[in-house]
Amino acid sequence: MSQIDDLVNDAEEAYKLGDKGLSLKIYEKVDKLKGEMEKDQNRKWSDVPREALGNLPMDVIDVAKSSIEPLMHPTESTQAALDLGNAVVQKALPQPVLDVMYKLNPETAKNPEKLQAVFQAITDEYGSMDNFKKTLATHPARVAADLATFIQPARLLTKNKALSALSNLDPSVAPFAAVGKLKEPISNLTASALGTHTGVGDVPIREAYQAGYGGGDPLDALTRHMRKEEGTSLTEPVDVLTQSLKNMRGKTSEDYLAGMNQIRGNESFQKLFNHYYPLDFIPVEQAARGALNIKKYNGFDKNPNLQTQRNAIMDAMQRWKDEQQPTPMQSLQGLLGKDFRNVTGFDALKQGIYELGDWNNPRDPSTMMASNVSNAIKDEIAKQSHDYGWLMRDQARRIREADDIEKTFNLKPNTKDETQLTKAQGLTRNNVNTSYGLRMDKLKELEPYGAENVLPMLSGQALSPYAPRGLARAGATSVGAYLAGGIPLTIADLMLSSPRLVGEAAVATGKAARYGEKGLNAYKNALDAAGIDQKYLNNMLYQLQKAQDATENVDDEE
Repeated sequence: MSQIDDLVNDAEEAYKLGDKGLSLKIYEKVDKLKGEMEKDQNRKWSDVPREALGNLPMDVIDVAKSSIEPLMHPTESTQAALDLGNAVVQKALPQPVLDVMYKLNPETAKNPEKLQAVFQAITDEYGSMDNFKKTLATHPARVAADLATFIQPARLLTKNKALSALSNLDPSVAPFAAVGKLKEPISNLTASALGTHTGVGDVPIREAYQAGYGGGDPLDALTRHMRKEEGTSLTEPVDVLTQSLKNMRGKTSEDYLAGMNQIRGNESFQKLFNHYYPLDFIPVEQAARGALNIKKYNGFDKNPNLQTQRNAIMDAMQRWKDEQQPTPMQSLQGLLGKDFRNVTGFDALKQGIYELGDWNNPRDPSTMMASNVSNAIKDEIAKQSHDYGWLMRDQARRIREADDIEKTFNLKPNTKDETQLTKAQGLTRNNVNTSYGLRMDKLKELEPYGAENVLPMLSGQALSPYAPRGLARAGATSVGAYLAGGIPLTIADLMLSSPRLVGEAAVATGKAARYGEKGLNAYKNALDAAGIDQKYLNNMLYQLQKAQDATENVDDEE
């Protein structure tokens, strides 16, 4: 009796018992089976590639799952293998021995049926050309894994490169090929879809997954802000950005001092061995005096108020020159005075003039004059010392980068917290209206100075609400979900539109990937230590699970 006949009998019995609803459902299943049978009978070889391509993704997942299942349930899988082995042995035993065996363990009487079920499953898949056509169209990955069952041992025996390449296409090894790749964020399509549905964008969802996968401080930062744990401040990301910028500037100053100390040490070494050549002060003085001509035209002073600053700068330069003259006592002793005609001495002059500016008012003409003169001295020193030139160019670049970061995130003192936080939160919104790319680049520059957890914090804040952004849109999609699938689909839609629920799910998925990868790594290392070929074993595990699935109906019989 066929499966359809059995279902028709069940439907009639249900109708007689008064359960019309159950009877209707069974008849619907009968109609579905008849449709599938008709489709199988009418399937052409030209239809197979299209069907196989459509079924391939889910079938790869099914095969991969089957290859892992025996590892997840080793006791049941081992028992299944023993039962099938016992069934093979029973074929060679006489009936009196079998009778004794069945009395001692009645369960063994089912083993021949299990072996027969496995053979029947193989026949259903490959017993005829029509069956093979159906299997190839509906389960293309299964066909590839079954073919690999012959390729894997042949590869081991022959060491053939072509077979080795083909063995990599075995879908049963897919989960283990993923080791080392799980740290990558969830797919662009998934993150974009969930980001659009929740209204928070894809960046926070990616960060949640990566935080779950990586663990440590990023995970702590994201979950604290996502769950609004006690003691967590909304402005913490801005505070961290501010401190990181301060650290960045501090490191720039530290490296500058270290560079100047190295130059000073080189000069001392050169002087010790009589190879010290002082820098030329004349072009430095000329450059400085040229910069003093700000607000002058052919000697006419357009801003007499600047004369005080000019005098102060000229006095500083004169004092610098006077410091090098010997004192009366030194003159009597025939000694020379101090010699500042080196990089560090000229740099001290540059700094002294720079400090004459009022840097609380950088646009003031007197401050601009001090800046112009100090820059002129700096440029002239750089011409005479390549080391100093490289050091000053590097410092100028780093100062400029720090200033750009300060402007990008509005980190200047006395800026409102709301303004700074709004700028920072733009990091989680990847669209043309938020200068996302620019801000992200600036954040990357700050990360080595303590800002590595700013994006997880901001992502946690974006994912903290249960209600989605754009409630009108969420309501529209929920109505569409209700019309399409009723209450169950509506509930699923509401869950997928909640930033908090999606964020928690992304973190949990990342954690699962982390622990799963650790387990797969441990499994791989154990096989390598034991000298067991991983691909071959994975395929055998897949075949074991496939055989176990074929015997389920036998186990379910009473």
